[in-house]
Amino acid sequence: MTHNYSLVYSSVDAYFDDLKQISDRVKRITGQKSMMVRVPGGSSNTVSANYSPGIMHSILPKLTAKGYQYFDWNIGAGDGSVQTNADQPYNCVTTTLIPHTRNVVLMHDTKQTYVDAVQRIIDFGKAKGYKFEVLQQDSWPSHQVIK
Repeated sequence: MTHNYSLVYSSVDAYFDDLKQISDRVKRITGQKSMMVRVPGGSSNTVSANYSPGIMHSILPKLTAKGYQYFDWNIGAGDGSVQTNADQPYNCVTTTLIPHTRNVVLMHDTKQTYVDAVQRIIDFGKAKGYKFEVLQQDSWPSHQVIK
């Protein structure tokens, strides 16, 4: 539901309370229960240790035990930097795509620069022979190494 790390990673229960909020919201809006998640900061994030050292080693197995599939990414659009135009996320993505492998791109829709870059990234990918697939429960889960 949030990326309020101090709240989400204050305890395992707090993480799952936050997850329940977004799960309930998705079900209310779509009528479907989603069992797919992206852990705030990624599964190998180091920020969670600032609030609860080792918490990711508890959260991830519990997610799986509850039937959730979690997804990470192996390509970023530069979320952590200030981006003033659509060329910046476009360049971040298109220069780091790895040919002949599965690329999972992390890209938020909270900044207009990202929204403006999406179609150009798709056009670039298609021109280079990449396929785009809908993320499903049984899709290949790009997982980071837990630290």
